[in-house]
Amino acid sequence: MTLSKANRQRMLAYGLLLPAFIVCAVFIVYPLVMTVVNSFKPGAGMNLAKNAKIKFNATTYVKTLKDTETWKVLGRSFVYLFGSLIPSYLIGLGTALMLNKSFAGRRTFRLLMILPWAIPGVVASIMFMWMFDSTYGVINHLLMKIGLIDVYKPWFVDRQLVMFSVILPTIWKGYPFFTITLLAALQAIPIELYEAADVDGCKAWSKFIHITWPEISEASALALILNGLWSFRVFDIIYAITKGGPGTASTTIAIKIYNEAFQYFDINKASVLGVVSVVVCGIICLIFYPYMNQEGK
Repeated sequence: MTLSKANRQRMLAYGLLLPAFIVCAVFIVYPLVMTVVNSFKPGAGMNLAKNAKIKFNATTYVKTLKDTETWKVLGRSFVYLFGSLIPSYLIGLGTALMLNKSFAGRRTFRLLMILPWAIPGVVASIMFMWMFDSTYGVINHLLMKIGLIDVYKPWFVDRQLVMFSVILPTIWKGYPFFTITLLAALQAIPIELYEAADVDGCKAWSKFIHITWPEISEASALALILNGLWSFRVFDIIYAITKGGPGTASTTIAIKIYNEAFQYFDINKASVLGVVSVVVCGIICLIFYPYMNQEGK
């Protein structure tokens, strides 16, 4: 049977997409399905053959959701999320507005602004560990010089300071994503809108509220969702700096899942927490989705 040209093109398209579908199925769909399956199997561990024999049961969900530590971990996760997300967005917006202007050395400055995004999280963590070291860290030294502190602060072992200590490198690594996304949106705004505003005598703040913000609001919502999901599941930065300590003061949901799976070998509880984190991420997406879906409104 001879295939039409349209069918041949359709088959070629599916054939080209097939490797991507296979990779997604193996590395995304299958692990996600197994996580859900193992979350309903109390006592599941590293032995896959043994796990297959365990009957389905939702008791671990009940125990986990009744455990106050679970809600404390989620609370710390949201503190970490919003503590890093909001400053990252504001810094990214500021740098995007600045880079949207013409000035000498803009290309070099643009490169420096987005450089943190390319640095691995572990490397960024090591940098900040040196900077915040309680014995010879430059941050303590500078704060002493300007008189804000009178003794060196143990940033990573003080329960009151440790969350700030892991949020700061997350902000530093996260703001370039907002810079790139918002700069692209800013450069898509027709210059004629600003010229008309200048003719009408509009001030800078008025132009931002009535021209800039409506044009970048959808890009902002998308960037907040993507960066928010990334911040909620950050593991490398926190684990490299504090491993969730001192105690559980900086233990977020990602650290908790790792500890349950690879320290206590409780795959069942780790899977339950994984499903909870996916549900939370889904709720975040649902909250922001209306702000993304405003085209034509």
